[in-house]
Amino acid sequence: MIITCPDRERLKGVLDSSLADPDQADVVNHLDSCTSCQAALEEIASSGSSVREAARAARTEVPPAQTSAFWPALHRVEREIQSPAAAMDVTRADPAGDTTHIPDRHLEFLDPPDDPAHIGQINRFGIVELVGRGGMGMVFRAYDHCLQRTVAVKVLDPQYGKNEMARTRFIREARAAAAVAHENVVTIHHVECVEEKDLSFFVMQFVKGRSLQDRLDEGGPLPVREAVRIAAQTAGGLAAAHENGLIHRDIKPGNILLEQGSGRVLLTDFGLARLTEDVKLTQTGFVAGTPLYMSPEQARGETVDHRSDLFSLGSVLYAMLAGVPPFQGSSPFTVLKQVTDSRHRPVQDVNSAVPESVAEIVDRLMAKDPRHRYADAAEVATALNAELAKLPPDGAASSISRRSSRSMPRYVRSWWRRNSSIGLIAVAAALLLLVLSEATGLTRWTLLGQRGRGVGNYGGQDATELPATPTKFTLPAMDGAVWAVAFDPKGDYLAWATEGGTVRLWDLKAGRIFGVLNTAQSKSPVWAISFTRDGSRLATGSDDGFVRLWGVQTREQVGTEFLNPFPVRSVAMSPDGKKMASGTRNGAVILWDVERAKKLHNTIGHESGVVNSLTFSPDGKMVASAGSDKTVRLWNVDDGSLRANLTGHTGPVYAVAFDPTSQLVASAGWDRTIRVWDVNSAAERSKFDVNRDDIWSLAFCHLGKHVLAGGQDGTARWLDIDTGNVEYVYRGHTGPVHAVAVARDGQFIATGSRDGTVRVYEMSKP
Repeated sequence: MIITCPDRERLKGVLDSSLADPDQADVVNHLDSCTSCQAALEEIASSGSSVREAARAARTEVPPAQTSAFWPALHRVEREIQSPAAAMDVTRADPAGDTTHIPDRHLEFLDPPDDPAHIGQINRFGIVELVGRGGMGMVFRAYDHCLQRTVAVKVLDPQYGKNEMARTRFIREARAAAAVAHENVVTIHHVECVEEKDLSFFVMQFVKGRSLQDRLDEGGPLPVREAVRIAAQTAGGLAAAHENGLIHRDIKPGNILLEQGSGRVLLTDFGLARLTEDVKLTQTGFVAGTPLYMSPEQARGETVDHRSDLFSLGSVLYAMLAGVPPFQGSSPFTVLKQVTDSRHRPVQDVNSAVPESVAEIVDRLMAKDPRHRYADAAEVATALNAELAKLPPDGAASSISRRSSRSMPRYVRSWWRRNSSIGLIAVAAALLLLVLSEATGLTRWTLLGQRGRGVGNYGGQDATELPATPTKFTLPAMDGAVWAVAFDPKGDYLAWATEGGTVRLWDLKAGRIFGVLNTAQSKSPVWAISFTRDGSRLATGSDDGFVRLWGVQTREQVGTEFLNPFPVRSVAMSPDGKKMASGTRNGAVILWDVERAKKLHNTIGHESGVVNSLTFSPDGKMVASAGSDKTVRLWNVDDGSLRANLTGHTGPVYAVAFDPTSQLVASAGWDRTIRVWDVNSAAERSKFDVNRDDIWSLAFCHLGKHVLAGGQDGTARWLDIDTGNVEYVYRGHTGPVHAVAVARDGQFIATGSRDGTVRVYEMSKP
């Protein structure tokens, strides 16, 4: 046990791991309580020693052996880079944010700019300004002259340009991130290494907004609903990364971006990520990550798996709910010791507004033993989204203190002591009556009533379930969740679009894949597809903001790309193929002239949120849009004017469809109801509570007597719109059914699911 302060050589020994294990433990324990030694250690670590310079100047084609002295040196450098003073968010892309000034001599690697308003040039990218700098790289806002869009360019710091290990690590970051295609992960567009200049860089999606760290720096906890929403979307992005065998290893508020306007959450900076099977660059003995949000196994330098990211996510959720990180200390050593040895303070002790169920999620994520955490990020996302559905839509800001019973008047406390038993019985009876009233639909004061969850039959007579394997074709999972399916009007092909950006065509007569669209230039998720009436072309809307037209026979892109101001979530072709509509994340609905590739009208749309679904009326005179603002809107195609605003849904509307006569339009969404509207009067004709959970997709049959509805429960239901009876329930998917389609002749129906599969059913009767 150390009583006096260790000398300078022993402090150096802590940094380079040269002390014997017992001695190392004694010095670390002493550092926990000695602020003067902590300051001395930090001064040694930042003194620009020969160790740092030797590591930076390393020129090695093959990584050194594990017994080499190179690794302790790198260990020390990594500790310096990961110190709180040097930890900066290197992927922020907010020009209005915390722009870091670097003297011009550090930008000598830039070519002279083509545009005098820019500070430099890298290949075809005009460098506008520096927006962030971190341990090994810097990020610029740039302009892509070829694609004419703003991007973010991340450049490896030139001082590491000739370091083979640094370059390998940097390129691995880009490739790792580029392998993940998900709406909650920043998209990587381009990776390049210019050998003659020792310049490595990659180009990524420019996110206009700010980091979660910036939001937390404003002080105080976030509203519970906002914190849960951010954590749920982060978990969704992590699930996609983990499915690709990728562990992020540095989940922290600075690496979580909040998109301006839409509020979308994007996970960024895979600089410390590693592929599960890649041990080439990670068997170095150093501890990588950010101490405040690090998992215990990561802090101990042990082998980590995807569950390490879950602990870090729990720590971030804790910080959002409490306003402070779960573990704090005067030095990184103190924090790491708490991470490994101490239990976090219950979040409800800090913020009494946090529901018990949310606090339980935090506790399970932050379990010291990885075996006691959630199995995977997808399970976490499901749990958080379930909590999100239960929280009030516009919750008040979190309270920071727990109100004591002593603040109650004395006469109230006295009455409660005498009558607590009677009071509890009365409260329980009132709650029971409320639940029964909401469940049976007599009242709609709570989420239970608003979402239409009854206790009896789900809409009309009992549904007939088809046999367990009624499918004509089952198309296997290939590239992530299926977001859209569509039959071509001639009945020859079925197209489906995936989260990975792939669009495939299935030959219905031959029962095989006919072809794959050449979408290699954009791996963004494709959210929507739509055939022209003659079946010769197919439109796709994707997360990169572009709508593209494709030749069905050639599977190649035709014509000009249609650039939207935000990611495209929905797209529809007019019956004559001359017009097109696209819907975006920021609520815009844009009408296009297809042949001239120009907007027909100024941007129109919903007040806020996402345009989840679009469809043209069969007569081509109207466009219907479904938005997350709880409305369905009908637009006149000729002049782009609003024809009707259909209100009644109590949550986001996910799907909309016209009947073949253009007289009716059906909609469905979060509130689990299907509503049928009269187009001429804009009145709600009928409403059906037929699903047990959210309804994601709708399609009318070719005769207009039935609608097919795909739901969160993994089923598709065939509903008679006159009686409300569910005549068939199609099962088989293991995930939500996000897409449904009915062939024009009524012979086939198709369903696409988040489980990645597509099922085609042959109808036994019209």
